[in-house]
Amino acid sequence: MLILALETATIPGSVALARDGEVIGEIELPRDRYISEALLPAVDDLLGHAGVGLKDLDILALAIGPGSFTGLRVGLATMKGLAIVLGVPIAPVSSLGAVAAAVSWRGGGVVRAVIDAGRGDVFGGVFRAEAGRVETIEEEKRIRWADFWTEVRSGEIIAGLVPESERARAKDRGALVDPLHPSAGGVARRAFDRIARGIASPKAMDVVSIRYLKPSWAEEVL
Repeated sequence: MLILALETATIPGSVALARDGEVIGEIELPRDRYISEALLPAVDDLLGHAGVGLKDLDILALAIGPGSFTGLRVGLATMKGLAIVLGVPIAPVSSLGAVAAAVSWRGGGVVRAVIDAGRGDVFGGVFRAEAGRVETIEEEKRIRWADFWTEVRSGEIIAGLVPESERARAKDRGALVDPLHPSAGGVARRAFDRIARGIASPKAMDVVSIRYLKPSWAEEVL
């Protein structure tokens, strides 16, 4: 199973290619260009280096959030366009689940995957991750950082985008911080794991939607 994966929920974003769950190539998008400008050239470079073409792809895997509103929309539009042209389905993957999937290849344990949501908030989800497999323990939510730390238990792994200002609190709770950046490689691994175990099936492009977990800035100020 050859999977092309995109992670555009965070900056800088990335694209990855995986065969049967093993990442065979990954490119981080340049920070000095808009995602909309850099995404397709990065896909072309990735496929070229791997010696495969778009027609060889079986699945398109996409991080659907939570994360950047703009990045998520660009990623979804790009994948829907490719799905139309190639006639292949899309495997939507939680951005937080993708972080947990990356941890599962580095040892694993109980993982609280996080992405800083700004304004004192954090997107978080709790997973058990090990040996390439990820199980959801608690559903994802947006929460205040102060409240998040009250839920953390000793021995847990806090993985993802943790601001420097918050990292000392992990030590106070007996937790380990793994400052993983969400990656397309993690998206590909999470997609393959869910498909291979029959937990999820790839979807037609018209039923894939974004998981924001918060209103836009404009909605918040109205």
